[in-house]
Amino acid sequence: MAFVISVALLKGGVGKTTTAVSLAEAASYGGTVTLIDADPQASAYRWSTLAAQSGRPLRSTVVPEASADLVRRIGQLTRGADLVVVDAPPPGDLKLGRIAIGVADYVVIPTPPEMAALDRVPATVDIARELGKPARAVLTMVRAGLAEREGALAALRSWDVPVFAAELPLAVAVQRAYGHFVTGVLAGYGFDLLAEILKEVQANG
Repeated sequence: MAFVISVALLKGGVGKTTTAVSLAEAASYGGTVTLIDADPQASAYRWSTLAAQSGRPLRSTVVPEASADLVRRIGQLTRGADLVVVDAPPPGDLKLGRIAIGVADYVVIPTPPEMAALDRVPATVDIARELGKPARAVLTMVRAGLAEREGALAALRSWDVPVFAAELPLAVAVQRAYGHFVTGVLAGYGFDLLAEILKEVQANG
């Protein structure tokens, strides 16, 4: 079965779908990628639909599967894929969130540098560790030069949460990317994050 990366945090509005789509699109340049939209809001699937309607479809295949059947159906949904990215649901459905983390080989935890989001990182990490899944945080919606970024990094390190060097900036280009083919800043973020994930996975064999 393909390697599975789940993008999850027990909070909504943190850049989760943007991170999942960026990762899937970056990985699609090296192989066949399936992005499973496990969020009942289906934002990733809607993104792919809008991109296709614009004439520039996403490179990855996006399928909606916001149900407890994900464990049973993931093999069927991702047949032929080299890599699978799961866009996990928001905290409203903890059971489905655990399932999305449970099917992963690796968990990426996107969080803006604000306490409302950061406060949910340890609980997400605890679920990943309970299920035996390696997990690492990535900062999203980052404003360069502000103290909040340094404070977020300090908080994550104090909680023994590893952090990716890649970051998603708070930028107009990112805000306008929804529903479009992934290019520019968003593409760079996806490639940087993917490269770090692959390097860590290879290092830990």
